Amino acid sequence: MLSTRLAMTRLTTSLRDPRLAVAIAVFVGYFVAARVARNIYPISNFPMYSEGTVRAAARVMVRTSAGTYGEVTAFDRWRCESLPALETTSCAETSAIPYIAREQEQYIRAHQGEGGGAVELVQRVFSFDGAKRPPHCVIARCTAVQR
Repeated sequence: MLSTRLAMTRLTTSLRDPRLAVAIAVFVGYFVAARVARNIYPISNFPMYSEGTVRAAARVMVRTSAGTYGEVTAFDRWRCESLPALETTSCAETSAIPYIAREQEQYIRAHQGEGGGAVELVQRVFSFDGAKRPPHCVIARCTAVQR
């Protein structure tokens, strides 16, 4: 009983400290702002780590005639039959991260040329839930030179 009374006395004494009151007010204010604002930096509640489970992901890659995969930026002198907007393509109900796909498309358009070997621009699918999905979908048939 004495230890409980002593603990309560210390708690009430420490609550009178203005530094603790400011710290509690800042914490409560931040917590309320994060819940109201949802996903605005710097008061984000980071929903990308708390919302749902990712079952599959995709990435735009190059598939060579030998069947190996490579990064788009590892190739130059691109020439494609018809290049769609990469950020809007999807494969097996999943899409590449839009800003990365957009940068890859800009790279291809900025590095046009002649004289490369046959390659396929594909959307490679990575499954995390064990579901049967195709390993990739062909986006465009192109020629390019590996650097």
